[in-house]
Amino acid sequence: MHREMFYLAMRIAIDSGMRIGSLKKLKWDDIDKNSAIPNEMQKKWCSIDVPAENTKTGIAYRCAAPITRHINNLKNVVRRDLVKGNNYIFLNQSTGKPWSTRIWEDYLKEVLVEARIASWTEDSARGKSGLKIKIHSGKNLTFYSFRHTYITWRLREGTPMPIVAKNTNTSMQYIEKHYFHYKADESVAQLAKGREKYIKPTLASTEWIRAFESEDYA
Repeated sequence: MHREMFYLAMRIAIDSGMRIGSLKKLKWDDIDKNSAIPNEMQKKWCSIDVPAENTKTGIAYRCAAPITRHINNLKNVVRRDLVKGNNYIFLNQSTGKPWSTRIWEDYLKEVLVEARIASWTEDSARGKSGLKIKIHSGKNLTFYSFRHTYITWRLREGTPMPIVAKNTNTSMQYIEKHYFHYKADESVAQLAKGREKYIKPTLASTEWIRAFESEDYA
């Protein structure tokens, strides 16, 4: 049961860009219907209200994310008596208490090993020392990596930087410094939007302009 919940936690993280600290404190009441979009889109998209005390910046924010299906799947997995408005979504199904840091960390390590991104170390064992892994690439992969992936994907797909910043509760300066790497040669599609070849009619002859605009002009 907890494994299914952790999988859905990863999906929510990568589809919303939420920080792990905010995700750990996500409550059922924080998930809201997005009435600004058509009913058909609401089957996929919803809104998340993140209170100031659950953010790194100390500023409350609201984000839109395609996680409606993930939330519905969680409702089918989580113990029914725990699905209450003011309850955290990710609770230990036996004790009803929030997941410990160990649960979050160990499940992520298991995921990395199962994905063959990492392997267990010889001294890895459940207990006080916790599970230990060796990541094959040598990179430091954490839950924050899902947020990094979300921001990178949104920028790559052409989502305006101000929208990405607001939807992830960060600044454009931070995104520009850590994520946005401008490549002029790869930006033609975005730069070409709205540039229609149209010249308003005038009393004077515009043939000379049209000649310049002609693709045959050399």
